[in-house]
Amino acid sequence: MQNSRYCKPVFGRQSIPLFLTFTIGIVLSFAAAIAVHDWEDERIRLAFDQDAYDSIMALQRNLEHYTDQIRAIGSLYKASRKVDREEFHAFVSDILLHSSGIRALEWVPRVNNSERENYLEAMRADIPGYRITERTAQEELVAAAVRDFYYPVTFVEPVKDNEHALGFDLGSNPVRLKVLHEARDSGELVASGRLRLVQETGDQAGLLFSLPVYHNDMPAKTIEQRRKNLHGFIVGVFRLSDLVRTSLAYHNKQHIMLQIYDASGANDGKNLLYSRTGAEPRGTGRNKLSGNRLNLRINITTGGRQWLIHATARADRYTSASSWNWLVVLLAGLLFSALLALYLTNNLD
Repeated sequence: MQNSRYCKPVFGRQSIPLFLTFTIGIVLSFAAAIAVHDWEDERIRLAFDQDAYDSIMALQRNLEHYTDQIRAIGSLYKASRKVDREEFHAFVSDILLHSSGIRALEWVPRVNNSERENYLEAMRADIPGYRITERTAQEELVAAAVRDFYYPVTFVEPVKDNEHALGFDLGSNPVRLKVLHEARDSGELVASGRLRLVQETGDQAGLLFSLPVYHNDMPAKTIEQRRKNLHGFIVGVFRLSDLVRTSLAYHNKQHIMLQIYDASGANDGKNLLYSRTGAEPRGTGRNKLSGNRLNLRINITTGGRQWLIHATARADRYTSASSWNWLVVLLAGLLFSALLALYLTNNLD
């Protein structure tokens, strides 16, 4: 007869501790892995939120700096009886030296039709061949048609690369004229929506900031007074891509992708002011977190308009080796559970 001392049952009371140990080990390993995964998920989301917020705030600070510079030129006109071309050049050149995101700064007076010939004669004394222009439907610059008022670009800095803007009548375009009227009536700095700049040779979108200037020693407390005593406008000209690029130049957050929408504009396809998106590098894929949760939306106000800024991120920037810590924890837990079970198996009586 076979000795029963050498025939241990495969399952029995002695195997219960082994089964419980291994089961508890698996459960704890998965629980720890899930906890680490959730922690990593939250850490990545918070890191993205901070990076995105810093990028948007950098843009807002730059916008505030630029609009302050436009107001500074307005203060020059308030303090001076007359600002000539040389004075405008000297004052504005220093501003442009420290504001590389500005495409141009302009002085745009209001010229009555009855003053047109005198205005042209005075301008041609400095700039031979100067004329007041407007754009045709074919994007050609031609002499401006007769109208009650003109808003010609009289001074522009820098002159280089902005020659086509000189003499252009902002009042010849309904969109630009609306912005000028809003600024005139409010007495405040007003931003335009997306538009094509006269001096633009590519396909970049632009926008204008217009600040009204009223005749000195004349009241401008009511809308009627502002309309009557308007002298002209300080106009800041921007290309949106340059504006964003210079705002983020020293921020070092190139993995943050921004889209800027004009929330104050009509939903006519032109409310998208700027978009920078990043393609996925081959082989990295896009994780669930980056696809669904790594985005931030913030509203800012500039020039009386609401901008909605939507920030997203490149998935590879936030999918690093550390985000796989949960798998390391799981495998370590399962390995420990297996080793413990093996130890108990070898030491059961």
